[in-house]
Amino acid sequence: VLFITGALANDEYNKLHQNIPWRYEEGEVRAFKKKFPLLIAWPTAAVLLDVVFVMVGVSYAMTEAGEIAVTAVFLLLLALIVPIYVWAGMTYAMYDIDAYNKENDPKQKTWADSACSIIMLLAVAVYLLWSFLRSDWHISWVVFPVAAMFCGVARLILEMVEKKKRELRKKERSS
Repeated sequence: VLFITGALANDEYNKLHQNIPWRYEEGEVRAFKKKFPLLIAWPTAAVLLDVVFVMVGVSYAMTEAGEIAVTAVFLLLLALIVPIYVWAGMTYAMYDIDAYNKENDPKQKTWADSACSIIMLLAVAVYLLWSFLRSDWHISWVVFPVAAMFCGVARLILEMVEKKKRELRKKERSS
C-alpha cells in the first residue's frame, strides 16, 4: 500500500513540477559526489562478507537453531546495510536536478521510451502466462533478460531513425 501510494504521489508531483531550478551549493554537491562511490562500494563489500558469514556459519551450525540464528544475523546485517544504498541513491538523485528535469520534460519522451515500455509490459504478460499455465517458474524468468535485449535493440534503431529525421529537418530548414 505504501509503495503504491508513494508511486502515485511521486507521479503527480512530477507532472506538477516538470522543471525544478537549481538550489544546492556546488560545494555540497561536489562533497557528496566524492563520497558516493564509497557509499556504494562499502555496503557492497559488507553484503559480500555477510554472504560469506552465512556460508561459513551454516556449515558450522550443528543444529537447526544454530542455522536459524545465523540466518537471523544475516538478515539483521542486511537490514542495516540496505538503507545505506537507498539513502545514497536517493541523495544522488536529489542532487542530479538536470537528470530530473530531462526525465520529466514531456518534450524529451521519445519513441524509444514508449517502445521499451511496451516491450517490458509484454514481457511481464508473457512471464505470468508462461509461469501460471506451464508452472515453469524455474525457467520463465529468462523472459526479462531477453526483453531487455529487445529493448536495447529497439532503442538503438529508433534513436537512429529519430536522429536521421532531425538531420533531414535541419537540412530542409537550412536550404
